[in-house]
Amino acid sequence: MKRTLVFERAMLGLLAGCVAAYTGFVIQNPIERPTGSEGSAMLAEAYEAAATITAAGRYLAKTPVEVVPLKENDPQWALDYSLASVSKGETVVPRIFLSSLPDDIDETPEVAERKEMFFKTVLPLVLKTNEELAADRRRLWKIQYRSRLGLKVDALDQIWLDGLTQSYGVRRNDIAALLEKVDVIPPSLALAQAAEESGWGRSRFAKEGNALFGQWTFSDKHMGLDPEERDDGETHRVRAFENLTQSVKAYMKNLNTHRAYRGLRILRSNMRSKGSPLDGYLLAGALTRYSARGDDYVVALRSLMEANGLSAFDDARLHGATLPKAKFKPFI
Repeated sequence: MKRTLVFERAMLGLLAGCVAAYTGFVIQNPIERPTGSEGSAMLAEAYEAAATITAAGRYLAKTPVEVVPLKENDPQWALDYSLASVSKGETVVPRIFLSSLPDDIDETPEVAERKEMFFKTVLPLVLKTNEELAADRRRLWKIQYRSRLGLKVDALDQIWLDGLTQSYGVRRNDIAALLEKVDVIPPSLALAQAAEESGWGRSRFAKEGNALFGQWTFSDKHMGLDPEERDDGETHRVRAFENLTQSVKAYMKNLNTHRAYRGLRILRSNMRSKGSPLDGYLLAGALTRYSARGDDYVVALRSLMEANGLSAFDDARLHGATLPKAKFKPFI
């Protein structure tokens, strides 16, 4: 048994090394940007391939590895898709992830154009993070199913499961507790909070620290920006991130783990048990503790969702996604 475990760990290390080597090759040998629609398609396929390879080693390496494409000189290149078509289910979202908000988002005079630019930047990041959460959830269901059949959890699944329980702060092998926490956040809710907390991407925290959701931190382990209007004696900072992907992941991890949002997780779990689609509008009601504004904050989020038709994006999918369409039905 020990020899088997040593061999499996060695293979994990080898695979993680291959992933890191390939990622380094991609970074050191960037693809020159072609022109025209054919060039955009080529770049999208290249980025999708890199994302697939790094995702495969996400839990095998000690440190998660992720390739985030550099922002192009012309950010609009990555935003040339129709939100209206996405909301109608006529098209998918390109697998292009900007590392920061477009530089000119604050200078765009037209409100509608600025909103569209913001949503086009954030939506792919939300869908990507949800895609990873959904994959973890499906794996949990499979492990639970095998356990109920009396089958032993294999070594690879056990290593992955131990890492997940530590990350989410639950007891070892408590899959039921993990299934309550490891779940997606409806895009409608995530987009509304990102817009509300970042001032549509115009806040100092969003521009300087890629902070879309106004998360506080008291830890020196996290990068942070000092609020200009912080009261005397207060020490909190607004958490900053190296890129927008990290900001979205931290936001979802916050909702999925912090005790202040257990009501949201219970409500979401109840929706799951009834076979209902996850409703961002209803889930927003469980976020009175996200802001000092309390109930007024919930009202603001719901008004934002309604005014911008954000519920339509709960069905949005990334190009090449394997998620079932229909508002995040339960994964079994």
